[in-house]
Amino acid sequence: MGPQGALGATKLLRPFSEVIDSLELKDPFIRNWVDLLSFLLAGVKTNGILSAEMVYMFAEWYKPGSCLEYPLHGTGAVVDALVQGMKKFGGRLSLGSHVEKIVIENDQASGVHLRSGQFVRAKKAVISNASMWDTLKLLPKEVVPKSYLDRVNTTPQCESFMHLHLGFDAEVQNSGLIEDQSSEALEVDFANKFIGGGALHRGCVQEEIRFMISPELIAGMLCLPSMADNEAIEIIGAERFSSYTGNYEKGSESLGHEDNNIGIVTGNWGCGGFGGDPELKTIIQWLAASQVHLIEGIIDQVEGTVHVSWVQPRVLGVPQIKSLRDRLDNWLDRVHTALLSVEAETPDLVAS
Repeated sequence: MGPQGALGATKLLRPFSEVIDSLELKDPFIRNWVDLLSFLLAGVKTNGILSAEMVYMFAEWYKPGSCLEYPLHGTGAVVDALVQGMKKFGGRLSLGSHVEKIVIENDQASGVHLRSGQFVRAKKAVISNASMWDTLKLLPKEVVPKSYLDRVNTTPQCESFMHLHLGFDAEVQNSGLIEDQSSEALEVDFANKFIGGGALHRGCVQEEIRFMISPELIAGMLCLPSMADNEAIEIIGAERFSSYTGNYEKGSESLGHEDNNIGIVTGNWGCGGFGGDPELKTIIQWLAASQVHLIEGIIDQVEGTVHVSWVQPRVLGVPQIKSLRDRLDNWLDRVHTALLSVEAETPDLVAS
């Protein structure tokens, strides 16, 4: 190995961020993407992973014919196989068994005490899969060496993260218009925090068209305020009174209910003039609907299907009716106040 080769070998033992810097990669998206890959591989960003690990990963990833694979029956099948293997060799899995402390006898971990009061004795050793900070809390203070305690307390914690894998059934309908679907379908408006958008102004796109052909929806614009990030508005019973013409294209996607085929119909919100991605917007809408409990179901990432098990019933309960009454009363008070003000300012224009 020559001098250049030796110099290259030493770089493999340095953080991968130095390689990125040497290539003068400054694009934020690319740097964040590489940081993500690094984190998925080793739990740290590029400034904390050896270049050798990343180089090996990239080399394998971009080999001709390489692909990412998933286990049959989902990632849960891996857990099931591990449990079966453990039981095969005499092991036992205990779920919901909170460990209160690790017991130390004769300078050796001999077992664990559970919150239930049970003591589980170890045959050979106690293995903790908790973090070093949480494991430290389970150990008696007097048995922990000061050097180890100092190292744990000075080790920085990385940010938490979550892996989210989603898949959708290829049979989801993706044609037609929202307003042309079944009258029993739950229509989703995902366009604007101000319901109705520009329906009373100069707007003439997907949301505004939907409100103009069902003008009863406009009443909601008068008494419903701007929505917060965690809010949704449900309007029931608005009828369609007209059709329209024009070349503005609207797409829709519908998800079926597995029991009685009541569908959820939504549109390609933000995918026209704003250039959004329809598949991504569908995922975002599904997550938002789940968050506010408008829909429940299971997404099977292996089978690539969505099973809808429950949809928010299209019925107002007593609390919702009381809330609607209070809002309408408040709106009527404001209208009456405005009318009195107009009468006072323009007595000759308002008939008594």
